[in-house]
Amino acid sequence: MDNASSVSKIEPVFETWVQAHYQEVYRYAYRLCAQQATAEDITQQVFLNAWRYRDQLRDPDKSRSWLLAMTRNQFLKELRKTKPLSFSKWEVEPADFPVVSAQHRHELGMDLQQLLLSMSTEYRVVLMMFFFEGMTYKEIADELKIKMGTVMSRLSRAKEQLRAILAESEYQD
Repeated sequence: MDNASSVSKIEPVFETWVQAHYQEVYRYAYRLCAQQATAEDITQQVFLNAWRYRDQLRDPDKSRSWLLAMTRNQFLKELRKTKPLSFSKWEVEPADFPVVSAQHRHELGMDLQQLLLSMSTEYRVVLMMFFFEGMTYKEIADELKIKMGTVMSRLSRAKEQLRAILAESEYQD
């Protein structure tokens, strides 16, 4: 079997796989960067890389975590392009969101994206790695090349921020 015919057999399988994971990868990218165009670019690059490195995925049952890790890495790569180790490009000002009364937030529930955007990117990345990717403190520290204590601190502060926001929306009229 020549290379062209083996690729043509893989392509439909890959297309089905992309369709199965596209929305989750895009949502994760968007939650990280909060910009539609950037999330689309990240998602596209993730699937290009997935195709390029498809032979490195040994266990298809781990494809979700493999893709989410690639998404996070692509996001961090984009961050480093703009300014080394700076999270400022993805910081969102409170003025970027419409004013919503506490009662309205309570009735409708708070949008997860808005919750995530209300915290600094440093906290958001660690929080998403922990909860969405299921990574351990050590794995996060190794991936971000920071100390484990820093991971624990950022995760703790992110959880505190979420609790405060949720408590405020729950108890205010």
